[in-house]
Amino acid sequence: MTTNNETGGGPIHALKRMLLPAAASAASAVTAYLVRKAVPLVREKIEEMNENGTLAKTKDAVAGPVSGAVSSVSERLGGGDGDGDAPSQPAGRTASSGPSANRSSKEMEQRRRARAQERQERQKALRS
Repeated sequence: MTTNNETGGGPIHALKRMLLPAAASAASAVTAYLVRKAVPLVREKIEEMNENGTLAKTKDAVAGPVSGAVSSVSERLGGGDGDGDAPSQPAGRTASSGPSANRSSKEMEQRRRARAQERQERQKALRS
């Protein structure tokens, strides 16, 4: 004869089945509440830092090291001033061979709309 504990049933299993979703919902609610309260606090803190000049001082202090790091990475990836060994464009590509090369924003918008229309038609065909 088997007992409830051997088959996976019993009051402990039922309690787990009831409490796990409730705990997940509670955790989600707490997270949403904290995010909702944190956003105004962060904005207020940024405004304070901007008013008393701390933000500008921090920006100035970080600008040098960040600029140096960006330059270093850019040179390694080939986007530098041409002094590095890496090519400025990937092999087989030129600066004007991308999908949006020599196209006005009006042409790009027309292409975007055409693609969206084609996508809708494909989705409609799949539903039928």
